[in-house]
Amino acid sequence: EIGASLLLPVRRGGSSLLVRAADVAPTFDLHAATPTLLRLLRAFGEALPTKEADTPPLSKIDFNLGRTHPLYDAMGKNLAPHVDEPYAWYIRMPDIPAFIRHIQPVLEERLADSNMAGFQGELKMDFYRGGLRMAFDAGQITAVEAWKPPTYGDNSDGGSPPLLFLHVLLSYRSVDEMDKLFPDFWVNNKARQLLRILFPPLPSKVDSLG
Repeated sequence: EIGASLLLPVRRGGSSLLVRAADVAPTFDLHAATPTLLRLLRAFGEALPTKEADTPPLSKIDFNLGRTHPLYDAMGKNLAPHVDEPYAWYIRMPDIPAFIRHIQPVLEERLADSNMAGFQGELKMDFYRGGLRMAFDAGQITAVEAWKPPTYGDNSDGGSPPLLFLHVLLSYRSVDEMDKLFPDFWVNNKARQLLRILFPPLPSKVDSLG
C-alpha cells in the first residue's frame, strides 16, 4: 500500500533538490516516516544526474508544497530551520461568471453537503461598477451572469471591489476574513452563509508553466 508520493525532477540543475508536490494518504504516519523520507531524498538527490558537468554537489532540499502542507509540521524547525514565507500574487479574471459556470458542478456538490442544501433564491453581489447574479433552484445553479445594480433601491446581498472578491472566489481568504480586513467589503447573512459554503478557504500553490 502506497502511503505517500512525491513529484521530483529527473535532473538537478543546482545545489538543491526541489520537491514540487507530496501527496500523503490520510492514514499514513508522516511524523514517524519523515526522517527516513529525508534520508531517501538526500540519497536520491546525490545520485540524480546533473544538467551540467560543473553542477555543485547537493547541499539542500527545497520543499515547494504550498502554505499548509502537513510535511512542514512533521519536519519542525529542527529538520527545516529555514522557511520562506509565501507571498501574494496579482490575479485578474476577465469573466467571473464564465469561471463560476466552469466550476458549477463542484459548487453544487458543496451546497448539497451543507445546511443550505436545496436552497432556492438569488445571490447578488455589487462590484460598484457592475455586479454578479447567481440564481438557485432546489440547490442547483440555474443562472450565473453579470448584473448591474440599479441606481436606486439597490437590493444586492453584498458589495466588494471586483479584485477583492477574487480573494473569496479563489478560496484565498474566507468571507469572514474579508469582512474584517476591508471596509469596502460587506455581505448580508444570506450571502455570508452561501459564500462560506461555495468558496471555503483552501490551501493552494501556484506552479509556473515553464
